[in-house]
Amino acid sequence: MPSVRLPAVVGALAGLGVVFASSTLAQPTLESVPARATAEMPQPEAIFERYIEVIGGRDALDALKNREIRGVYEGPPFELPARLYMYQEKPNSAHLKIEQPFGGTIEISYDGQTGWERANDGTIRALTGLRLGEFIDTADFLGEANYKNRYAKLETVGESNLFGRNVWLVAAEAPGGRTRRLAFDKETGLFSGTITPSTTAQGERLIVVTVDNYQDAGGVLYPTLVEQRIVGQEGVVSTFRYNSIVTNIEGEHDFSAPGEILQPGDPAPAND
Repeated sequence: MPSVRLPAVVGALAGLGVVFASSTLAQPTLESVPARATAEMPQPEAIFERYIEVIGGRDALDALKNREIRGVYEGPPFELPARLYMYQEKPNSAHLKIEQPFGGTIEISYDGQTGWERANDGTIRALTGLRLGEFIDTADFLGEANYKNRYAKLETVGESNLFGRNVWLVAAEAPGGRTRRLAFDKETGLFSGTITPSTTAQGERLIVVTVDNYQDAGGVLYPTLVEQRIVGQEGVVSTFRYNSIVTNIEGEHDFSAPGEILQPGDPAPAND
């Protein structure tokens, strides 16, 4: 499942029932996310394989080649709900466009090799560094079902009460060293969300992504509600609601930028 962090996304863990291990921490860390070790914790591979089976199985995933998602986005930097469009293609291409009817547009695109993003002011820049890495995660068509390639290390930390449900919590490390916690519903086996450290303008923060409302899309269950927050910044939630998911669309998708792409270090164009 995809997770997209827009440039100005902020928020908190309000309402999620998350209580960190120590209230005296200046800033929560992954290690402070509550988890209870048990005598018979499943291996992480078993948790992922159960998830794959629950959403439809390997054969159903293999039968998909692309998906087109349409819906509504609510959150920064827009004041009103905005139209959302996302196209994903195997193995790792994606194009996200969020457009307010009477305002600006945000776009992020990655064709499997290079990426670009258009800010709300219309400036188009090359996608690089951490921003590129984050969107490559989003572009991974199989998402957490691609865990064998997605992560270099996995460990079941324990059970926890996160996102309003009982979950297994898995510590995951990507090949480049980035770490996160993944939550899987103990009852249903479905993937419930992530907690990921990231650097923002305010310093180190934990980004929380929750996923819910799974529906069938081409023979595979896919979440239709995604919410994003940043721990310690209360009051704002970025919400993605998917109203339509169509799979195996014929034809080629255009991943090219709608204008000149500024490279790192290039000055922004002057305002007329």
